[in-house]
Amino acid sequence: MLGFAFGHAQQTSRGTQVIKTSHSEGKTYGLVIGISDYAELPKLNFADKDAAEFYRYLIQAVPTQDTGNLVLLLNRDATRDAIADRLYDLTEKVKAGDKVYVYFSGHGDMEQLIQTDNCLLLLSNSPVKNYLRKSNAFLDINLFREFFRYWSDKNVRTIFVSDACHSGGLTGGESGRKNTVLSLTQTWAKEIKLLSCQANEVSLEGPQWGGGRGLFSYYFILGLKGLADKDNNAEVSLFELDNFLRDHVSASSRQSQIPVVQGDFRAVVSNVTAPLLTAAKKEISKTSSDEFKAIALRGGDGSLLSLLKDSASKSLYLAYKNKLAANQLLQPENSSAYYYFQQLNKDDVNELVRKNMCIELIEALQKPFDNLLDYVYEDAYEKLGFYEKIEIEKQLTVALSLCGQNSSISKKIKSKLLFLQACELSSQMERGVANYRNNELMEQGISLLSQAIKIDPLSPNLYMRLGDYYLYSNQLNEAIKAYRQYQQLLPNDEHSYNKLGMAYVAKKEYDLAIEALRKAIRINPNYWQATENLRLVMATK
Repeated sequence: MLGFAFGHAQQTSRGTQVIKTSHSEGKTYGLVIGISDYAELPKLNFADKDAAEFYRYLIQAVPTQDTGNLVLLLNRDATRDAIADRLYDLTEKVKAGDKVYVYFSGHGDMEQLIQTDNCLLLLSNSPVKNYLRKSNAFLDINLFREFFRYWSDKNVRTIFVSDACHSGGLTGGESGRKNTVLSLTQTWAKEIKLLSCQANEVSLEGPQWGGGRGLFSYYFILGLKGLADKDNNAEVSLFELDNFLRDHVSASSRQSQIPVVQGDFRAVVSNVTAPLLTAAKKEISKTSSDEFKAIALRGGDGSLLSLLKDSASKSLYLAYKNKLAANQLLQPENSSAYYYFQQLNKDDVNELVRKNMCIELIEALQKPFDNLLDYVYEDAYEKLGFYEKIEIEKQLTVALSLCGQNSSISKKIKSKLLFLQACELSSQMERGVANYRNNELMEQGISLLSQAIKIDPLSPNLYMRLGDYYLYSNQLNEAIKAYRQYQQLLPNDEHSYNKLGMAYVAKKEYDLAIEALRKAIRINPNYWQATENLRLVMATK
């Protein structure tokens, strides 16, 4: 059984002895995330297996009644909304004396040039660059920080484990990898924190550890099982685990990887049982992660279908899945995915099934907005049809209604709706329906975007459109400021430099305009708009 203890030093005839006092016994919760299968980023070999093995350990170690509090999310099932929903769910359930494990294994990076204390843990659908363009493709550390502080205020013990610096070959480069670790090492609340490596190191994985594991996670689990219990008292303290990890991870990597451990070193992080210790000694940690996928929060259709009691509910669920796959989310009205979800959203339906369906639907309803952003970044918003825009707004509104009180998901959707309203205002001006010189409309658009930025300050599209509004209203300094924010959040996006360049042109600061436009062309030599703008500026100068 996992437990924590705190102690003070007491002098005895044999020297200093740590007298441990038990942390009040509460429930144990766990959110375990592992991603190896990246769609665009370099794939990892064993991150998902590491997560599955840690989940397996928790299942064996926690009290039987707490096993239902453990959630495993692997690869494509580990979406931002699913993770945020689980964090919110934990916040509603945890009480003083409880323990929460949050584990992440996958890629981490920092690309943006601002908020360098806020790194990104990258999800399976993350793009190769300009991570922030896809709002559901990453976890920003501020998301965890907010929850951890809240749990700490409730006297909940939080254990955060991250194995997220597998490569320096991502867009952020070596500085991005280093800043990721530095960001993770910052103290947020009173959590215990274990990181796979130092800021100037890379987290290793390979077949030589447990038949294919990450080096850190392999020894981390072995240590918890009892190999770190140096004084053989059937308890592993954070101090003992730190020493065990430093010795074994450092030796196995020839001193190229040294874990970071932070927190109360007197805390007992695991209680050792004979079966777990025997397993650790035999190094039985080579089980495939496949057997765990069925019991993840977003498990396979078969596992969820088995949780439904009657044939009518099963038929509704299968109809829902078919409509979801066909992208018939809201229409036809009486046979859409949303319709079948409502039919199954009843008190007598398994909570796990309802939650899984709700998160799936929220994610699907937001996907058209991501497609819309591709048009916006290309300055092609007008190419979207009128009814298509109406449908996107309708889908976001329904998604918002499904969020309930979960602000970690709903605030991003609210921001998207405000952005859509601002886009439509500017679209009316571009079509001549409204006048560019209508100060009231300009102020309304700026107000909408400012509200959206307060809700979601990491969305580059908000600063881009805000810059457009300021440029339209000849507030050039404010336009440049907004475009710079856009450029700093997406430093590898050619459009941000083109817009910044044109703002400098309007201000007749031609040297700065030329510098920005040349940067856009270096990023994308085929970007003809920037090439033409540069030619015109050079001719003007």
